[in-house]
Amino acid sequence: MALDRGISEFGQRLGDHVHACVGCRGAVLTDDDGHPVDYACRTEELTALEIQIVGAQCERALADLRHHLDLDLQRLTLGLSADRGRLLARALDHGYVLAALYDPAAIADHSAFADLTAQIERLLG
Repeated sequence: MALDRGISEFGQRLGDHVHACVGCRGAVLTDDDGHPVDYACRTEELTALEIQIVGAQCERALADLRHHLDLDLQRLTLGLSADRGRLLARALDHGYVLAALYDPAAIADHSAFADLTAQIERLLG
């Protein structure tokens, strides 16, 4: 299994999650403009660009929810399922968004995603 862990400590943490969670294809952290801060992905399943696009799209969707529904999204984990995969995304402080994409047959591990969220939030300070 080839794993691209990005370049920063964020990428290392994201890579640890992708490696430890069977069926996790990739994870990405984006800023408040949808730009990737860092990512990790299984290169046989996703390209770096594909996981970064996932992050940008999640950031835009959560930003729209926050704006149009006047929601506090800090405690909301968004989960989506489709034939091609499962997605978990969470809005973090200062407009950051964390997203992870899983194989359709895999059970998205919400507790592992919550642990990853806590690790990333600690790094963000």
